[in-house]
Amino acid sequence: MATFDVVIIGAGLSGLSAAHTLLSQHQTKVCVLEAQGRVGGRLLTKEVNLNNGDSTTCDVGGQWVVDKQHHVTKMLKMLNIGTHKQFLKGRTVLFRNNRPITYEGIVPYKTNWFGLVDLQMAMWDIDKLANTIDLERPWSHKNAAKWDSMTVQNYMDTMYTGLGRDMIELFCQTVYSQEPSQISFLFLLLGIKSAGGVTNLVETEGGAQDSKIDGGAQQIPNKLLDHLNALNKSGPSGGSLFEIKYNHVASEITKIKTGYQVTTRDGSVFFCNYIIIAIPPTLCSHIHYNPPLPSMRTHLCQRIPMGSIIKVNMFFKTRFWRERNLAGSFVSASNDITEYPLTLGYDGTTICGLVSFFAGYSAVYWSGRPKEERIEASKKQYAIMFDVPLDFVNEQFLGYEEKDWTMDEFSTGAYSGVMAPGVLSIYGPALRTPIGDIHFAGTETAKHWLGYMSGAIESGERAASEVLEKIKNTN
Repeated sequence: MATFDVVIIGAGLSGLSAAHTLLSQHQTKVCVLEAQGRVGGRLLTKEVNLNNGDSTTCDVGGQWVVDKQHHVTKMLKMLNIGTHKQFLKGRTVLFRNNRPITYEGIVPYKTNWFGLVDLQMAMWDIDKLANTIDLERPWSHKNAAKWDSMTVQNYMDTMYTGLGRDMIELFCQTVYSQEPSQISFLFLLLGIKSAGGVTNLVETEGGAQDSKIDGGAQQIPNKLLDHLNALNKSGPSGGSLFEIKYNHVASEITKIKTGYQVTTRDGSVFFCNYIIIAIPPTLCSHIHYNPPLPSMRTHLCQRIPMGSIIKVNMFFKTRFWRERNLAGSFVSASNDITEYPLTLGYDGTTICGLVSFFAGYSAVYWSGRPKEERIEASKKQYAIMFDVPLDFVNEQFLGYEEKDWTMDEFSTGAYSGVMAPGVLSIYGPALRTPIGDIHFAGTETAKHWLGYMSGAIESGERAASEVLEKIKNTN
C-alpha cells in the first residue's frame, strides 16, 4: 500500500516547486504523479539533428525570463543555472498589410503617427485600469462585472485607428495566444497587473523576453528534480520521503476516512492526507472526484481553455538577417494567416536560426495542416520579411523543430489558461481556494507573473505552504 503525507499531481514547475517547499521545510513524505515520461510540463528542450550532420538543442516550450520575475530568479540562483540575453542588435520588422516595415527601438516610427498615438493612449489607459486591480481578489473591484462582461475586442472597438487595434490584437495573440474576442477584459487587466504593467509584457530588454536559460529551459525542472533527490532521506518509519511516478495519469480522487485515495489510469492506487493539483485548470476537469467538487470549482475548470500556440525553430547555415542589420525579431499583423501565419519571432541567439510562433487562430488553422506546409509557409514569410529571395532561404535551410501544444494531451495548449468573459468575476473565488485538503497550484493560479515560469513556481510554493500550515496545526 503506497501511503504518503502529500500526493502532488503534475511534475511541471509548480508541482516540483511544491515538492521542494514540502521537503525543505518539513519532513514530509511526498509522491509526485506525472502523466508523461519526463518532468517540466510546458518546458521542453529538444535535441535536433540538422541536414549537415550536426546536432543542436532548442526550446519548444517556455524559455524566457527576466530578473523582475523574483521567484524564477531565486530558483535559478539556487540551482546554479545561468542565463544569457536575447539577441537584439539591429532593426525589428513589423509585418503589416503583407509588407515589412523595419525600425529601431520599440516604436515602429515609420508607420502612421496618429495610429501610434492611439496605441499609446490605449496602453496608458489599460495600465491605469490594471493598476486598480486587487491581485488577491480581482473579482471584488467595483467594475469587475462590467469589465468581465467585455472582451478585449470590445475595448479595441473604441479605438480610433487600424494600427492601434492591430497592435492590441498582436498583444493578445503573442502574450495570451488567443484572439481578443476570446479574452475577458477583466482577465487582461489582471494579467497586466500581475506582471507590473504592459511594458513588462511587451518589451524584450528588461521585459518578459529579456533572457534565456543556459542549456535550455528544461534545465530548471531537471536540476530541481536532482535537488529533490539530494534532499531525499529516510522518513520516521523508514523508506524515502520523496518519490516520483512517471506515466501515471491521475484519473480519480476519492475521499476516504483516513484521507484521500488517488487512482491513476493504469489502476495504481496512492493514499495520502493532502493533495496538491498542479496542472492547468482545464485538465483538472479530466479527473473524476468522489464526492464531486463544488459547482463553483467544477464550472471554473470547464471555462479556462488553454491558449493556442505552435512554437517553431528553424535552423540556417548563417544568420543572414544580421548581415542586413536586422535583429531577427518581428511581429506580424498580417490580415492573411493562410499565407503569412507567423505572429512573432526572435533571433535564436545561441542557435543559428529563428524562433517563431503560430499564435491564436493561426495556430488553430495551421495545426490541422501537414508539417511540410508549415515549413514552407514559414520560409516564404521569412523571405518577404527579411527581403531575401525564397531560393536563398531554401539554400540556407538546415532543419526545423516544432511543438504543436494544441495537440499535446497533457497540456491541450499553451502558454497557459485564458478566461473568457463571465468567468473571473463569477467563478474566480474558486481558483486558489482549497476544497477540504485538496489544494491547487499552477501558473494560472499565480498572483504575480500569471502564465509565466515565475508564476508557476510562486503557485507551487503557495500551495505547499498552505499544506504545511495544516500539518503543523495537526501536530
